[in-house]
Amino acid sequence: DRMSNKILFFKLLVACLVLLFVSCARPEAEVLELLLSSHELYRKGNTLEAIDFLNNEIRQSERDFRFYHLRGLFYGSIEPVIFARRAINEFRRSLHLNPKNFEVLSLMAGELQVLERYQESIPYLERAVELFDPSSDAPDPYILLARAYCEIGNYDIALEWIEKAIGHDPDDPDNYLEKGYILSK
Repeated sequence: DRMSNKILFFKLLVACLVLLFVSCARPEAEVLELLLSSHELYRKGNTLEAIDFLNNEIRQSERDFRFYHLRGLFYGSIEPVIFARRAINEFRRSLHLNPKNFEVLSLMAGELQVLERYQESIPYLERAVELFDPSSDAPDPYILLARAYCEIGNYDIALEWIEKAIGHDPDDPDNYLEKGYILSK
């Protein structure tokens, strides 16, 4: 009888905690507004303030892929080499929660390339290519993939990717500069 009372007490305690947690949750629109506010701070050049805002205003239970995406973006923009590892960790968290996020895959690969970890960037870029919508205004991942293959010495594949980049955006001079760089190797 004492054991069943303890079990009943435990169940009631858990139910109360769940109810308390649910009743304290903010509406999704409010969380989204906080995320947008942090991004606005970032856009105005207040990157450290944006990071502090995210850390202080978004509760642990509200931290989803968008939170880690923004924090990674912010860290990556402070000082690329110094904060690249921190940005990579944030992007990993974001991708764990949302593995099909084109922008985060591309940003992750870019941060890896800042650290000259080209081989490691390739799988992220290949996944980004699968998700890339050529009709969007998002930057194509082809040039980063070409650079990665070039830097690991696989020049033929690098040329294939830079040709895709040129085919996608023949007016972008960076594509031709990259092609020249690859051919010079």
